Amino acid sequence: MTRFTDPAAAIAEAEFLAAQTDQPQAIVRDGDGMQVMGYNDAWLQRLDVIETVTPTWEDIE
Repeated sequence: MTRFTDPAAAIAEAEFLAAQTDQPQAIVRDGDGMQVMGYNDAWLQRLDVIETVTPTWEDIE
């Protein structure tokens, strides 16, 4: 996983991964930064989720 300090970059990565994997992605706190990971992984690890990105119908088609 890549560590982000720029929120816009983390959101862009989460949107890209959601479109590619057709799975919701979570942006989680990681010390002073953020990481993007699958929402299920973040939930199972009980991490501090800042934002969730889900794939859209446009991504699926």
